[in-house]
Amino acid sequence: MSWLNRFLESLGRREVSAQCPVCKKFCPQSSHKQSHSQAMLCPHCKSLFVMEK
Repeated sequence: MSWLNRFLESLGRREVSAQCPVCKKFCPQSSHKQSHSQAMLCPHCKSLFVMEK
């Protein structure tokens, strides 16, 4: 594996703090999911949501 692949994988593992629109609690989510507008699962209330940019 090259250094470029390792670098790109580390960027994908970054986490952002997302606020659930249902229970209003913050939870760590993948920055990859946010940038690709994928659904995120709230660990507190188990609801699915998409974080707006």
